[in-house]
Amino acid sequence: MNDKKKKKKKKKKKKKKKKKKKKKKKKKKKKKKKKKKKKKNVAMR
Repeated sequence: MNDKKKKKKKKKKKKKKKKKKKKKKKKKKKKKKKKKKKKKNVAMR
């Protein structure tokens, strides 16, 4: 039993490289203000 255990230990485990997740910075989108045409002007014409 002991010999088998020793042989198993010799196997090198391949370490998986953990990819570091880069945190994406959220860009704040500037909302363009739409100029609302005043309906009152249209009615007056």
